[in-house]
Amino acid sequence: MKSFVGMGTHVCPICYEPHTEEILIHNRMKEVFESGQKVRTAWELCPKHKEMQAEYIAFIEVKNEAHSPDDAQPTGNYLHIRREAAKHIFNVPLPDTLSFAYMEPGVIDKLKERTK
Repeated sequence: MKSFVGMGTHVCPICYEPHTEEILIHNRMKEVFESGQKVRTAWELCPKHKEMQAEYIAFIEVKNEAHSPDDAQPTGNYLHIRREAAKHIFNVPLPDTLSFAYMEPGVIDKLKERTK
């Protein structure tokens, strides 16, 4: 059953958890929304990761070469590194506005090993 009213949600690009629900209404009253289905309306950090963003950068392991959350295939493995420490670990400049970055499989495990 379709309706012209639906539910939308923002999804965190780090943990992929939905948050911040909103009501969607088709502007021409066309029945386009599936009943009971939630539509992702935006990629936005969840409250937990938004709070951490000032001090940490999240590194997300993905199965493919990803350029955005839309084409990323996350493995579910991610970690947070303090911004100051990340500047010393990686050989590329990290913008102050960077909240997360994608990594190849295995890199996060190697980073975890270095901290033991």
